[in-house]
Amino acid sequence: MARQERFEIPCRECGKPLIFIRTRAGKNMPCEAEPVLYWPDADGPLLFYQRDGSYERGTLEGHPAVPRESGYVPHWGRCPGRRRDKAPEGERRRTPLEQRIHEQVLRERAEVQARRERAEARAAEQAALREAEERQTRLF
Repeated sequence: MARQERFEIPCRECGKPLIFIRTRAGKNMPCEAEPVLYWPDADGPLLFYQRDGSYERGTLEGHPAVPRESGYVPHWGRCPGRRRDKAPEGERRRTPLEQRIHEQVLRERAEVQARRERAEARAAEQAALREAEERQTRLF
């Protein structure tokens, strides 16, 4: 039997160690590095992956007398650092780089608006001063 090597990689969001299990579809599924004991249940809310890429539905709670299995839980549903905010209707979620660029654009727009408002205030102040000077010159 071939030795299965175990490569742990930290999660980018929370830093927890992960292993990647290649699913039957050929995709890599990030899973918690430590296997958990579970009770098989066809209607169970969780999926538990095996090292060979197969998975089974089950639950983490069950009767102690019932035989239980060992498997790996997908990390994406348990990651505390995962962004849980939803994108507004009709938009997709932005990547962290896109989000930084978007925030920079919003800051620049706010600065332009503030400069425009200051310029309008200065123009209004100068117009008021000119009007006051004209009134003064009419008096003398």
